[in-house]
Amino acid sequence: MDENASDVGASSASGLTLTFTDGSTLALIEAGNAATGRIAAVPGASGEQGITGVASSANAAPGAITWGSSSDNVGFTYTSAADAMGVEGLTFGISAAVGDDGDASASSNAETSYSVGATYVTTTGDSTVTIGGGFIQAGDSNTTTVNDKADVMMVSATAVTGDLTLGVGYGAGSRVNQDATEVDGASIMTLGASYVSGDMTLSVGMMDSEAKDGAAGSDGTNTDTLESVSGSVDYAVASGVTATIGYTDVSAANEGVSVPGNSGSAWYIGANISF
Repeated sequence: MDENASDVGASSASGLTLTFTDGSTLALIEAGNAATGRIAAVPGASGEQGITGVASSANAAPGAITWGSSSDNVGFTYTSAADAMGVEGLTFGISAAVGDDGDASASSNAETSYSVGATYVTTTGDSTVTIGGGFIQAGDSNTTTVNDKADVMMVSATAVTGDLTLGVGYGAGSRVNQDATEVDGASIMTLGASYVSGDMTLSVGMMDSEAKDGAAGSDGTNTDTLESVSGSVDYAVASGVTATIGYTDVSAANEGVSVPGNSGSAWYIGANISF
């Protein structure tokens, strides 16, 4: 796996991973989705600054390009070896899961799901470019919903030139939330950059997303939006000690109306110590 590709949700939670002699792997049990394991990691601010309450609110706008990742725990993810099918820089993944958690009308869980993702890494001049993406399709256990549990796509790219990294990501689709809320017309764009200068790393990121939500059994009609801008400075104070100063500004709106309780600005000052 390329160092610029995220493996979140791919096989990190798997209960069993088989590695074959050619370098390919097969993750079993809680294996996640292949698509989320193939995207390029767009730079963003570090630290834990943020505005609480957005994720748990009624706002249906995506918070990440992987927002629609859904699968049952009984499944697999196959990840190819590097330079798959003789193509230098190509890695791909295929996953599937089969579940039957029982039909319901008040909640939503993934039934049969499948996902495909790929990462391609190439060098152009002094830059290393990584492009990754895929899609996820998952059926819904709810008997009253219109949407599938997930019908989403995601794609991202990064370019590394010396100490500078630039990235962009995009995701779109529809899904059903855990509480059976229908989500339609969802889209999210992310941009980020980071620069390393000696012991200091400067990072900035932004996100702009929207989605229409509605009750189970109806198309989403009410538009929710979520926007954020953040930045951070990391400084390696000593071996194993990194100090971080970060800032973020979030603007959230439910059904076109700004929600002050889920919007605002925040600072973060902290340190990461490892030994």
